[in-house]
Amino acid sequence: KGDVAVKVQRPGVRLLVERDTELLLTVAKFLESLPALPSQGDDEDSPANKPTRLINTQLVAATQEFMSRIFEELDYRNEASNCITFADLYSERSGTSEDVSVVVPEVYLPWCTENVLIME
Repeated sequence: KGDVAVKVQRPGVRLLVERDTELLLTVAKFLESLPALPSQGDDEDSPANKPTRLINTQLVAATQEFMSRIFEELDYRNEASNCITFADLYSERSGTSEDVSVVVPEVYLPWCTENVLIME
């Protein structure tokens, strides 16, 4: 058929991301555990309105969500599927949109794996 582009994931990337995830979660848990600074001169505020933590946000949950998206990106089958969906909607060859027409490379799905993506 012609030339292809091959995207190959470097060996050990998943393990590196898993380690980074552990590190980020450890930092997030530590930051969430820090107590609020004592208020100076805020005797008027009721105790119910005073924050109990220095950082009053859900850092662990945000970190978990962010890292789950990173792990999704590490699976090239997801990228292949997204490319096919985008082509079905907008490509010159098979797009369903009359207003938009773009060139989308064909994905050779039978040869794509979690770590390898092959397309035009």
